[in-house]
Amino acid sequence: MVKGLIPVEGEIIAYSKSNLSYIFVKEFFEKLGYEFLGEYKDNSYIIKTPKGEEENLMKKLTEKYSQFFEKSSLRYSKLDKRFEFIANLENLVQNLNESVEETNFSDKLKEISNYILDYED
Repeated sequence: MVKGLIPVEGEIIAYSKSNLSYIFVKEFFEKLGYEFLGEYKDNSYIIKTPKGEEENLMKKLTEKYSQFFEKSSLRYSKLDKRFEFIANLENLVQNLNESVEETNFSDKLKEISNYILDYED
């Protein structure tokens, strides 16, 4: 559990070992009776569980299927939003690096500043 954040009910993130294919992971969870919602990030996937069963599936992955999965965690939509914000900010900064010699450099700085100031957690 992440301090101060509320997890998404009925969803976990399963972190697979790097040699597993997307199709294997999808079929694996479907055979266990869970809905596969898709890829989260590299080698991690969002799995839908019945509400209240998140911890049970995470324990099952750790105890019975550790050969396939490194770890699992609850999913937090606020973390997803923060990671997306950071990725977008990194892109803006990269664009800033590319325009350092251009005349619109100040405009790019203002764009980054506004992006940060407009963020609501």
